[in-house]
Amino acid sequence: MKRRTLTALILTILVALCSTGARVPALATDTEAKFSYEHSPLYNPKAMADIIENPDAVYGFSPRPDSGSLSSYAAYDWTDPDVVALAHENRWAYLQEDQRIYDLAMSMVNEGTGIEEIARKASALRNQIRLESYRDDPEGLAMVKARNLEKYGNEDGPTPESLYEKYGTWEAVLDNSFNTNPGMDACCGFYDYNYEKYIWFGQIPKCTVSFDAAGHGEAPVGQSVYAGEFAQEPEDPAATGWKFLGWHTEGSTEAFDFSAPIAADTVLLAMWADESDTEPEPEPDPTPEEEKDTEEKDPEPTPEQEQESEEKDPKPTQEQEQKTEEKDPEPKPTPTPASGQGSGSGTSTPAAPTQQPIAASRATPVSSAPLATVVSRASSTTASALPKVADPTDASLAASLFLAGSSLLGGHAARRRRAAKASPHRSRNRNPQTPTTKAGHE
Repeated sequence: MKRRTLTALILTILVALCSTGARVPALATDTEAKFSYEHSPLYNPKAMADIIENPDAVYGFSPRPDSGSLSSYAAYDWTDPDVVALAHENRWAYLQEDQRIYDLAMSMVNEGTGIEEIARKASALRNQIRLESYRDDPEGLAMVKARNLEKYGNEDGPTPESLYEKYGTWEAVLDNSFNTNPGMDACCGFYDYNYEKYIWFGQIPKCTVSFDAAGHGEAPVGQSVYAGEFAQEPEDPAATGWKFLGWHTEGSTEAFDFSAPIAADTVLLAMWADESDTEPEPEPDPTPEEEKDTEEKDPEPTPEQEQESEEKDPKPTQEQEQKTEEKDPEPKPTPTPASGQGSGSGTSTPAAPTQQPIAASRATPVSSAPLATVVSRASSTTASALPKVADPTDASLAASLFLAGSSLLGGHAARRRRAAKASPHRSRNRNPQTPTTKAGHE
């Protein structure tokens, strides 16, 4: 292998491993709140081969008693915070040793060493670091060496030859020299910290999420999702004459939940409805919040607002209403006295001309004898000429006509007196038979 290619391989491995983070994850100390990982170990087959889910454990998992790698740790109490705190500290120190493997590999690359030799040295250093992590636990070290001897035929750990036989290439042997046990990481609180490593080493299976448009429109492009992660909801497909209702899995009518993690290959089918068969959706009833908004936009006027409105547009007074009637009154017919009921001279009184009625309150009172006689006769004549009515409204109308006629006669007489004062000779010449009214008798 060329030196440049090998250097690129090691740098690629380093980038993948360094992307996991630089700080030690905090120890879970809150016993009341249950700890949970962002990426669940349940979707990592390699991890679940060595651990079991344990709700009472500090980090939710503990080693399997029948695990090929972690059975010796199953005897520890993983529900005890003090025990787990010590395991957490030791695990963190062990994970930091990956830098030693990287430094060794890079120095050998710079010296021109071949890939097989680098892989052999790196795998041997990995075994050494693993055993050094038990320096404060002699009993645990003895158990690990016994397990290694039984499994690999070597108490220090797997030999380079067994690793080559397992992985097939020296590049893969070197690659896995940076590997870590995901089960132990999960028990000690480091699963999220090393999650990118599991992706790099292919421990997390990939799942395919495909979409079937069910014969209408165009299906979205499929997705490749790591187990335990989430599919992205695509844009809704469109088809003429059809309404898209959502996605579902085969054999289910429930809409697919895109917030649920993907665990295996998944095919999503489109649900459609014929638009010609769909009924228009009824308008929903307004919510209490919407009703409240409407009341706020068009509230009932308060007593203060009603009072202000009356002050701005007050009701007309009696004098204003009377002036309005004088400016634009309705014409009223004046009743004609019957023949033979004239003045003192024996002649009949002619019918009064039709004029605008003058309100009685504004007429000048008259005390002259001739005028009183005229008013009396007009009153008696008008009263006798009124039609008989049964309805109270008709009687009221007749009374109004009578009052209007009386006011008209009174106003006419007042004008005649004022004219007589201004020109007494003219008044006598025009009506010599009518005696004048002396001043001071009104």
